[in-house]
Amino acid sequence: MIRNMQISAAILVAAAAAVVLVFASNVSGAFHINKKVHDHVYNNITLYARLDVHCKSKQDDLGLQWVGYEQEFVFNFYPNFQETTLFWCNLSWEDPDTGHVYSQGIQAFTLGKCFTDCYWLAKRDGIYFANEDGPQDYKLAYPWNS
Repeated sequence: MIRNMQISAAILVAAAAAVVLVFASNVSGAFHINKKVHDHVYNNITLYARLDVHCKSKQDDLGLQWVGYEQEFVFNFYPNFQETTLFWCNLSWEDPDTGHVYSQGIQAFTLGKCFTDCYWLAKRDGIYFANEDGPQDYKLAYPWNS
């Protein structure tokens, strides 16, 4: 009798845990196993300005990428199971008129900011961000360091 109660209790706990996991994944988007994230970095600074982009995480260094005017650099990755993956990028460019170099570091991916697509738009006044809800809704996220 006690053995049957222990088994029933274990089944009940397992079922409750499964319900909590399903609910949490539907509400917060917390369990995106094998869901690829795409980061898009666009250069819309000026015709003669090349955007230098260097992105990395704790596990991966994507190296220095050169992005021409009205071009984009896209990188993809799978967040780890705990979704603690962080991607950081350093963006820089030299003003062709003055020779002044501008740079800024951005946190390219964190959970909750974007789930499948992150859009970054480099302009003369700073770096703009939009998520998968619509790249037409860019908002200034980081002004350039001078």
